[in-house]
Amino acid sequence: RTVLFSRFRMRALIVLLSLFAAAFGLTSPLFQKLFIDRLMGLGDTVTGGFFDSVPIWVFIFATFFSLLLGSAASTLAIWIAAKEGIHFQAVVGEMLYAKMLRMRSDQIGNRPVGEIVALYATDVPGSTQILEQSLPMTANTVFPLIFAPIAVHFIADVPLWATFIIAGVVILINVV
Repeated sequence: RTVLFSRFRMRALIVLLSLFAAAFGLTSPLFQKLFIDRLMGLGDTVTGGFFDSVPIWVFIFATFFSLLLGSAASTLAIWIAAKEGIHFQAVVGEMLYAKMLRMRSDQIGNRPVGEIVALYATDVPGSTQILEQSLPMTANTVFPLIFAPIAVHFIADVPLWATFIIAGVVILINVV
């Protein structure tokens, strides 16, 4: 409970950064398409002419910076999650240590001290893995899976149902 529900702002920040990473990661193909369309002389076929007056070099920089910002947001989310994991290893470790000091010798039983220390050394880092790895990795995976079909529909005019079916099949293959 301590690991999952305390310091909720940091959990929300991790999820928000993952959402930004997905959004910036999906704008990069949009700028690439606008660049290629302009290079081929087609004009703005995606947004209905909204970007017709924008110079072509802007799309190259926009592609680069959207990829850069997406990667930075994803990396920052993972870094914050790792820092939170370290923080909660200390919190849970102190809780466990205090509990061990309060235990009576008849509660410990015939267990040697080394076994109790080994439990302390493995269970504390393991208890924070959901925060340290699962939260940012899940958010960094789920958001693009949700938004990618919408982006493909918007950029390439592929039917939305087809992209969701393909994404569902890919998810199914990865899960199985």
